[in-house]
Amino acid sequence: MHKTNIKREILVISFSLIFSLVTSYVSGQENEWNSWTNISLTKNINKKLSVSFSPEVRFTEQFKVDEYFFEAGLDYKLFKFLYVGGSYRYIVNERETKSTEYFGRYSLDVTGEYSLKKLDIQLRTRYCQYNDFDAEDDSNDPFLRYRLKLKYNISKSRITPIVAMELFHQLNDNEINKTRTTFGLDYKINKAQKIGVKYLVQNYLDEDYLKNILSLEYKITF
Repeated sequence: MHKTNIKREILVISFSLIFSLVTSYVSGQENEWNSWTNISLTKNINKKLSVSFSPEVRFTEQFKVDEYFFEAGLDYKLFKFLYVGGSYRYIVNERETKSTEYFGRYSLDVTGEYSLKKLDIQLRTRYCQYNDFDAEDDSNDPFLRYRLKLKYNISKSRITPIVAMELFHQLNDNEINKTRTTFGLDYKINKAQKIGVKYLVQNYLDEDYLKNILSLEYKITF
């Protein structure tokens, strides 16, 4: 790898970490640290259709299991720049002082993509709705999520820096109640496998606290 590319990657990583840490602590909000681990399996059925399966485990600050889920999804390429998709997630929420909660969540996506030289720009709108299987009133919490994601393809490098910003729009109250900022890197092992390392900051606007998340993902596409 060329020395210039190495220096550029170091600068990108350093800037991302510094900016995210400043975002977390300068605000003076209460902070919490979590970690996520995920395996993502994607099968390309043809040039337009793909299916995916993704189990994930999430941990609290004390590295205790907070929740885990299994998600299956479909993505279809309508045009060169536009995708639609859907997924279903079965969630198990572990709790120490109460009974374990079981949820279902389905989501529908519309995603637009555009490449500007080495920069990939993605804009996704996602509709989500949860169902609490234990609730007598079959309660749900529908919301929209708007995400802008940027990926920079460094020449002759296995590393791809990623930055994303997401807004959570709760439809029942018609308000933006959470934001998520992501800084990360994808490392390409080979044509079919990648490892993703990310740092996420979730800002809960109604509760005045931040959740800091370290995420590790293993991705396989075949």
